[in-house]
Amino acid sequence: MGVDKPGSRAWTNVLKAVFLRRGGVIPKGSGVSLGGEIHDGLLGRRVRIGSRAYLRRMRELAAEAAPLDIAGGTITTPTGYKVATLTSSGTLTVTGSGWLYYEMVAGGGGGAIGRGGGGGAGEIKRGSMFLTAGTYAVSIGEAGLSATAFQSPSAPGGDTTALGLTCKGGGRGGYYSAPPPGGDGTMDGGPGGSGGGAGGLDALAPAASGGASLAAAGGLGYPGGANWWDATSTEQAGGGGGGAGGPGGNAAENTAGLGGVGVASTCPGVSAIYAKGGTGGALDHQIPADGLTPGSGGDGRNAAANIRAGNGAKGISHFWIEAAA
Repeated sequence: MGVDKPGSRAWTNVLKAVFLRRGGVIPKGSGVSLGGEIHDGLLGRRVRIGSRAYLRRMRELAAEAAPLDIAGGTITTPTGYKVATLTSSGTLTVTGSGWLYYEMVAGGGGGAIGRGGGGGAGEIKRGSMFLTAGTYAVSIGEAGLSATAFQSPSAPGGDTTALGLTCKGGGRGGYYSAPPPGGDGTMDGGPGGSGGGAGGLDALAPAASGGASLAAAGGLGYPGGANWWDATSTEQAGGGGGGAGGPGGNAAENTAGLGGVGVASTCPGVSAIYAKGGTGGALDHQIPADGLTPGSGGDGRNAAANIRAGNGAKGISHFWIEAAA
């Protein structure tokens, strides 16, 4: 093949394509020496022309110089782009090399029972990276389920991972827990990509805080809201779970804290709001809803009964490239 011949046009074009695709320049010394060797500018070493190592390396570079293409999940082709969307764990297959764009969303946390706190939204990560050919594992975060029994915790959302990145699942909603030894005595929301809202039950229950956001730098996530508590009142309220676009609302007397706002997807061809926090449970919010869009937290339930609150929503991941002209 043409790349097996040093100095040929095919050989030169391969080197140019690889280095320029990587956003760099062709290193000095990337050429044929008088001693019959070629300097491999990518590896920083010399490889004898015609050797197995040389032929293998040039073929690798030729494959890398090919335009990037992707496969996996559900493929869509909005104008100017090719998108691979995964709603369940699987793989992203890459051929060629080039810049890949991504939007990854973790699972939302479950809401709690008994003036329960709303579940926190899953963390969102967005960006781009240079990829070469290979098969990449993608794990989609599961939905955090509500508890089904009073004084029991709901579940946080699952993490979404791919390409060396991790999005943290949303925190569980805070719930009424009896004082020790029967419980831990706290109703704080759970930490997560966005934190869960704090739970509140009655005058015997203490003031509690929303869960902290564990979103890393560059990730989208906010803390959950506080409950409402007053020793002279028996009408407490749960805080809202944090969303990817803002913190969960603090509760007021008989008034649930609203879930933090979500954010619009940046994936081409997608029109949806992802990762909204769940609303807390209170007299003004007695019928909880499940998280309706990927990464959203479930609502808390007002009643102190063995009836579930809102479940969180599963995560999702979009990967896309610019379509060939």
